[in-house]
Amino acid sequence: MPMFFSLDTMFPRLVDIFLNASGSNARSSYSNFWKLINRFKAPLKNVCYSTNWELDTIAEPENTLTECLQACSPTMVTLYYGNNTRPQSVNKAPIEFTMCPRLVDLCLEFFGSRLKLDNILDNCPVLKKLVLKCKLLFLSREATKNSAVPHGLESIVLTRIKTTTTVFSYLSLRCKDLNSMRLKFIKVRGLVSPTTGSLCIDMPFTHFKLLRIVHSTFSLHKHQYDQTNVDDKEHHFSYSPQLINLLTIQYTAPPENHDSPDDVSTETPSEQSVSQLWFHFYLDLSQRIPGSKSQLLTPEEVNYAQMHFESFKERNRILRGSSDQRPGNYCWHPKRSWKNDLVHGRVLLNCRGLDEYHIKGVRTKGCYSESDVSY
Repeated sequence: MPMFFSLDTMFPRLVDIFLNASGSNARSSYSNFWKLINRFKAPLKNVCYSTNWELDTIAEPENTLTECLQACSPTMVTLYYGNNTRPQSVNKAPIEFTMCPRLVDLCLEFFGSRLKLDNILDNCPVLKKLVLKCKLLFLSREATKNSAVPHGLESIVLTRIKTTTTVFSYLSLRCKDLNSMRLKFIKVRGLVSPTTGSLCIDMPFTHFKLLRIVHSTFSLHKHQYDQTNVDDKEHHFSYSPQLINLLTIQYTAPPENHDSPDDVSTETPSEQSVSQLWFHFYLDLSQRIPGSKSQLLTPEEVNYAQMHFESFKERNRILRGSSDQRPGNYCWHPKRSWKNDLVHGRVLLNCRGLDEYHIKGVRTKGCYSESDVSY
């Protein structure tokens, strides 16, 4: 280190860094490395930083991310940070992202950490692609102040995350260029309306070129609380959830006879044709570990379901912790028993448009395969 710091200049053309930190006493060594990079102001654009420390290490992945950002944030365009160590402490403060004015592509993988979506968007103003894997994704208390500030995010991938419906509404309101969303192994919770029976995921400004929902679950809250600051109420996620196994995707259908994509419809939103797709998540026993798949309801089944929810206010029979949820039931019914899930309500995903989808095994023709994933 003394030799390096005696130099006046170093790494004038260093653009890419691929770093793998491992072992049990890695923090001091890699902290010195980032101090070195920061000292000589290397013009880094692409950073791939993977940490794989032993469980008893004193190194904190959040700290090394901060050191990496301090050294690279002014010039960085692409950042992948992956940490595969399951932390011993899970009650950590949320990660605070720093300003990255040129960052376009961001992938963060933290098993035990919490992230604030608005903090990332505020500090990455030109971000186009966002891939996150963490314990909890939520909005800070200041999120409403900048919700009207537009952001150009186009694609988001969420994996193994617990979150709430308000995160998606915020995402749609602020990121109106968003056209691709992939949800993998995530848990989404919200409140079911006692009058409509719907857990609403409202994304009215989003036209999906691709929507992918795989191995993800939706459930209702047992307690009425502010979902915006879910980090303050994190213990509620420890309750056994009541899964909602009906999903309705509602979107504005494109005009039937348009000559070109540049044609602008003169119809008002109330006059435009609204389409719905109804999916049912059912128990799939063919897998090695039983899980859920989806089926697309037929027109006759859709009519039956619509009649049920039209009179939901009178029925008002949402089962909040029904007696049939025994170990081994997995909270899913067999495929033929989809009507049994009507009483638990439905997830209503409202968006502006939908081109292609892949919902737990049901996909549009030409939709990419299971192996086509990011990172």
